[in-house]
Amino acid sequence: MPLGITSRPVLDHKSSIPLTTVVQCDFGAMAESSLRLGDHPFYHCPRCERRKYLPFTRGCFPRLDSPPIHRKVVKSKEYFGDGGKAFRMIIVPRELYIAIHGAGLRGCSFTPVCS
Repeated sequence: MPLGITSRPVLDHKSSIPLTTVVQCDFGAMAESSLRLGDHPFYHCPRCERRKYLPFTRGCFPRLDSPPIHRKVVKSKEYFGDGGKAFRMIIVPRELYIAIHGAGLRGCSFTPVCS
């Protein structure tokens, strides 16, 4: 459990045997505070009745009102997306980014948080 990250096994879809070279990170903790979104555009989804913010495509990502207390890696309270797709952003500390980047892991992308 390096850097306080837990993981789940990934099963082979044919045999249901756990793979030995792949794991799925478990980022289940929710942020205690909200993101500083200001007047970032959003809409209310008529299907799920959630407020969905448009994804950030340029620049830095907004910071949380206060840093996470209980966990280093957290999901945003806010949803992002449009139409039938919605997701929460995962916010990670610098040391985890450096570890992932240094290990050459694939399958994730990062956006810096605004200072």
